[in-house]
Order: sequence, then structure tokens, then C-alpha cells
Amino acid sequence: VHLMLVLFQVATRYMTIIFIMHYYSLIWNNMFHFCK
Repeated sequence: VHLMLVLFQVATRYMTIIFIMHYYSLIWNNMFHFCK
């Protein structure tokens, strides 16, 4: 059970990092588009 909890925390953190990177990439693309 402890191993599953650790894997769940790691997976959640990994998904959060991917979500934040995707969100910032969208903002960066919008800023770059407006700057043109």
C-alpha cells in the first residue's frame, strides 16, 4: 500500500509538471503571436 501511495504521489507530481509546462507553452505562444 505504501508503494502504491508513493507511485501515486510521483505520478501526480509528474502530471502537474507536464500540465504547467503545457500551460506556459500556450502563454508563450500567445505572447509571441501578439508581439508579431
